[in-house]
Amino acid sequence: MRRSVKQVSGVSRDYKRRRTRFSVAVGSALSPVFVDSSVHHHQLMMTRLSVAVIGAGAGGLCAARHLVDRPDTFIFKIFEQTGRVGGTWVYTDETNTDQHGLPIHSSMYRDLRTNLPKEVMGFLDFPFHPTDQSFVHHSDVLKYLENYCNYYKLGEHIEFHVQVKSVSPLRLMEDKIVWKVVVENVKTKKEAAYDFDAIIVCNGHYSVPHIPDIPGVETFNGTQLHSHSYREPEKFTGLNVILLGASSSGVDISLELARHARQVGYEYSFPFLEDSCNLTIQDKRICPLYKHMIHTEFPSLIFIGIPFVVVPFPMFDLQVQYFLKTLDKTITLPSREDMNAETENDFQERLAKKMPPRHAHKLADSQWDYFEDLINGMALQPIPSDKEQPKPNHDKSLRSIADFPNLYNGPNANIPAASSALKCNWTPEKGRGLFANQDIKIGSVVIVEKPFAWTSSKEAMMDHCLHCCNYTIAPIPCPGCSSVCFCDEECREKAMNQYHIFECPILDHILESKDLSCMGLLVYRIIITANTQAIARSEMANENNTSVESKLHFISESLSCDETEQSLKSIPVNFSSESYISVYNQVTNTDKRTASDLLKRTVTACFLLRCLQSVVGDNKDEMLVGSRLLTHLQSCACNAYQISEQIVPQGDIKNSKEAEIGGAVYPTVSLCNHSCSPNVVRHSKAPERRYHSDISKSLGSSGVDWCWVWSARKGGRVYLAAEERGRAEEGFG
Repeated sequence: MRRSVKQVSGVSRDYKRRRTRFSVAVGSALSPVFVDSSVHHHQLMMTRLSVAVIGAGAGGLCAARHLVDRPDTFIFKIFEQTGRVGGTWVYTDETNTDQHGLPIHSSMYRDLRTNLPKEVMGFLDFPFHPTDQSFVHHSDVLKYLENYCNYYKLGEHIEFHVQVKSVSPLRLMEDKIVWKVVVENVKTKKEAAYDFDAIIVCNGHYSVPHIPDIPGVETFNGTQLHSHSYREPEKFTGLNVILLGASSSGVDISLELARHARQVGYEYSFPFLEDSCNLTIQDKRICPLYKHMIHTEFPSLIFIGIPFVVVPFPMFDLQVQYFLKTLDKTITLPSREDMNAETENDFQERLAKKMPPRHAHKLADSQWDYFEDLINGMALQPIPSDKEQPKPNHDKSLRSIADFPNLYNGPNANIPAASSALKCNWTPEKGRGLFANQDIKIGSVVIVEKPFAWTSSKEAMMDHCLHCCNYTIAPIPCPGCSSVCFCDEECREKAMNQYHIFECPILDHILESKDLSCMGLLVYRIIITANTQAIARSEMANENNTSVESKLHFISESLSCDETEQSLKSIPVNFSSESYISVYNQVTNTDKRTASDLLKRTVTACFLLRCLQSVVGDNKDEMLVGSRLLTHLQSCACNAYQISEQIVPQGDIKNSKEAEIGGAVYPTVSLCNHSCSPNVVRHSKAPERRYHSDISKSLGSSGVDWCWVWSARKGGRVYLAAEERGRAEEGFG
């Protein structure tokens, strides 16, 4: 389950429509009674069907959840060779073997996140917590599985630190098989034996790495590493590394390391199955398995989770339910011959489609047909057809998002982002600011503005589009780094062309700094945006020399500004939100800062300058660029505004919280002064921002000011509208 955009997009297409059909009922659970495992050999009581579950990972826990729900039909025991549940989701720094000499089972690496959104990958009757990120960290999946185990009280059925040594069938009569299971406590080395009516194998297929046969590999003197043993990128610092394989894990780790070595693929391995089980594995095809799970010769033996490129947890759920219905005879399986014939026909169809034999259990898009087949076999209630389901009017919803309110009394001739009912003035008390030149009705929109520059916070970059700041369930990656994502190719192209090409190589250096964070990146982005505008003007004039290496050539033009004190007092004739001069002239409060504060910001400016030079090369105007960085490190502290989104847990508006997802610079909005008794309020409306109000009272000739308590969304326009001061004083501001 590595981060693969191709898999995500395929899953998202049909999953939402089909998921309701896979729902299962939740019942009560009773604890079965077992003889103490310290006894060398004993026979389980035959009043109910006894089931052994091998492995307490996701598949094993899913099996236990349905077994414990039917105490009158089944008694069961789970054997887990480690000390906790979770299987491959249990991360460890160890590789090769553990303290007991057993192979390390987990293939998790430190920074792994799921390639499926939590809305898709969770068990059908136990969703992830709604506040979790969509693409959760592996530690969150482990916590989820532990909560699943605790909720259904499965722990009392698990024997930890017990390794299954052998499983073999004993034929009591022609149609009756008993499974002899020998286990060993890995701590005490004491063995025990059990007889079971059925076996559910849930040992996964990410534990035994597949090393491809590469001619001449024996002559390689360096270190060879499979992704199963990869944990963290720091160990590869400064090494020349080659990556073999471009599947999910290969792409994921390549983005993490930038340069690294690994080979991908896993082998199916069931070392505990005796030869008498008559199971063969050839070129990753397991035979004979009916519906990719049931042994055709021994139908009481099932393998959970064999198919790959699937939504695994819901598949486990369906496979377990199907198998249990075959055990209690709710489902009658075809004859052995018919099951083998159906399995062989499926394999031949795959070969006819030019699929390699090793893809015998690959489902991908065909997983939906597989799920439907299991559902039909269990006679579950079908979901309505597409024609019976009401379809949302996407066009209408998109239009409502795009219909932004108009400026009151039309746009200002000198300040296009502001209403003509406003004017810019300067006073000794508040400096330069916006003032009303006429009465303005409450609810009137007085500013609509796009930001000059914006950026996402480090935390939001994993599941919010870098360009539009929209939360996205199925993101697409940056081709050059693993720190950011995009909602679609259009946003990615715009971001790469406008700014991300300059920040991609050095982004991690900025994000990992506790002193820089979002503010440092925003200042860096301001300089890049100014430079990109100059490049665009130059390209429109058909000038050359616009390669990535020479793009700093335009920095002098883009950053040239009037540096006189009078510029801060001047009344703009043409105040443009897209002009760098409008951003440069924002107040810095340099005279009010301490020497230590200025020193810290100066060092930060030097660092950001070196980051920029590492991307575009040195330039004779480095003093100019550095001074501009220092200017904005001061001005952004006074003039940059938080971008946030409203988190409403399970629709509970009263307990909703704001979460910061970035910051932005709005030149026109910055003309308004702060007040704890505001007469305007700002809100957002995707994909832009707004300021507006709901009450009626005129502003007269007072200044436009507000308190910065707001809920924002996206790096888009801001709207501002008049608000009644009296209501603001009562707590409505």
